[in-house]
Amino acid sequence: MELLPLLMVVLGAVFTVYTVYWGGVLIVGGYTLWKGWRGIPDEYKHQNVKDLPKISLIVPVKNEAKVIGRLVEGFKMAKYPKDKLELIFVEDGSTDGTYELLLRYRELDPRIKVVHLRENKEGKPKALNEGLKYATGELLALMDADCVPEPDLFLKAAYEHRRGKKVLVGHYKVINAGESFLTKLSVFEEFLWRFMSIGRTRLGLSVPLTGSFSFVDRELVLKAGGWKPCLAEDVELGVRLLKMGFKGYFLDGFVWLETPRSMHALVKQRIRWYRGYMETALKHLDLLTKVPRKLALDNLLMLSTPFFAILTLFSYALMALSLPKIASGIFLVLFVAGFIGMNLLSLLLLNIGILLIVGNEAHGLVKISPFVYVYTTLLALSSLLAFIQMAFKAKPVWTKTEKSGWVDRSRLMIQGKL
Repeated sequence: MELLPLLMVVLGAVFTVYTVYWGGVLIVGGYTLWKGWRGIPDEYKHQNVKDLPKISLIVPVKNEAKVIGRLVEGFKMAKYPKDKLELIFVEDGSTDGTYELLLRYRELDPRIKVVHLRENKEGKPKALNEGLKYATGELLALMDADCVPEPDLFLKAAYEHRRGKKVLVGHYKVINAGESFLTKLSVFEEFLWRFMSIGRTRLGLSVPLTGSFSFVDRELVLKAGGWKPCLAEDVELGVRLLKMGFKGYFLDGFVWLETPRSMHALVKQRIRWYRGYMETALKHLDLLTKVPRKLALDNLLMLSTPFFAILTLFSYALMALSLPKIASGIFLVLFVAGFIGMNLLSLLLLNIGILLIVGNEAHGLVKISPFVYVYTTLLALSSLLAFIQMAFKAKPVWTKTEKSGWVDRSRLMIQGKL
């Protein structure tokens, strides 16, 4: 067999396995949500105040003057006992007046603490570890500065924590969905994250830890040694916790957050994330011997997503090379047809899922759904750039994603099934 058809066969087999795996998780999650699944019973609203754990919300900030005000308002509106909730800002050398703004917030609310880092070359992991020193809560809440928690979020987390779930990961909604065409496309990723998380929960898998909307038992973080230097410090901590026997559970609660509004900002963000994923995957290959095989394979596949994204780009190049020969090669025909077919089927299932779950409000999303491939191509290119950085051992740099503070008021009004 010639080299090109052989490569097509190998890639086709890889993509088939990968698509079946992720497709299965997403279908289970989407179907569960469509059937009206509720992750937390209404009893969470009627918990005994004396039984509620104290929660420490840790938020690293740097040049976030445009967005921290809405986080503080969300914190104040939380339906949780005021004496059992504290907010710890770890300010990291801002130049836009963020530090001065935080000091004013602290004067108005004694539950707010402000930790000032003067020289931090280690990025977000160091800021989180510094915040951990000042946390007095039994449960840590981890969020980014642009997040706005739903009012019941802390009650939901407390309910699940009291039932033995030490690592909880919620979902998110895009607060700036109408800011640009790119932020509109990011709403599809929002749905996929939620479907994936619910699917993992239903299948007994672990939901990956994320720094934007997670809760972790404080003593557990201390036993794990806090956050380690890594471009994906949240995911890396989650892997270490999994090795300790604590998997992540989906929390049926959400935060509003911003997604990048420009291609440059999106690619810059994802290069950092994806390099962190790949380095974490390579660092923790011993998962295969430390945790049950199902959980190990699932986590390594999740962390290896950037590698598969790079293979997607490679497949595009192979298809371009194969076009002149496609008439004479059955393997080439099958590969091209299968690749295109799987993509069209995935798009169809995504649209059906969104329409069934959201209803008529989703028609605007369906109209732009073909452009999702532009978005995913940008993510694949980001994966390739991240891989190049890693291969050439470029110095890791924890870069901040710029926020505009833009809010899509029309989407905030649509609560319902979104």
